[in-house]
Amino acid sequence: MTGQPIEAFLHRSAPEIAPALARVRSERTTEEVEVDHTGPRGRRRLLLTVSPIRDVDQAVIGTSLLGRDITARTQTEQALRRSEATSRAFLESASEGIVVVDAAGRILLVNAKTEEMFGYPRDELIGQAVEILVPPRHRDTHVSQREAYMRSPRVRSMGRGLDLAGVKKSGAEFPVEVSLSYVSTDEGTRAIAFVTDISERLAYQR
Repeated sequence: MTGQPIEAFLHRSAPEIAPALARVRSERTTEEVEVDHTGPRGRRRLLLTVSPIRDVDQAVIGTSLLGRDITARTQTEQALRRSEATSRAFLESASEGIVVVDAAGRILLVNAKTEEMFGYPRDELIGQAVEILVPPRHRDTHVSQREAYMRSPRVRSMGRGLDLAGVKKSGAEFPVEVSLSYVSTDEGTRAIAFVTDISERLAYQR
């Protein structure tokens, strides 16, 4: 792979990535791009985080692409629209924490990765306000942000340029990125938070 253009490995996704690469190089911003990619494992949905690499003088000397397979996330969203039984299989197979809440912010579903990430058994989380997973100093702000989101739900990413943190049952905090989505069901709107522990990514960037 060394020495080859990145486009050689992205195939048909290259036209979608090129504008993001250009913005990162010229504006020194971090971009996220979702693409469909066909590789050895077949057709997958990928989330690419494109970031500038700077030297000690803050000059851009390269670009990093961090890829995450979000095929299971896409399937989870589709499954939640169909039935809870179908969705559970996708929830448990996901590599990121998934938290489903109702319009009042009460936790309805979590997956095994959420239990591992936050240190709670799921029966301690179901029915709790989602703010239990947010550091105490941010909880009041999070309530107002959550209420605003539920009034006008949309797909969005959180974390780029922000200092987001989750809090474990032990009280230990850790850096996270959160992608929000939602589905409309017969019981009302459900917000879906896809939570990624970015401790290793930050260590890599440092």
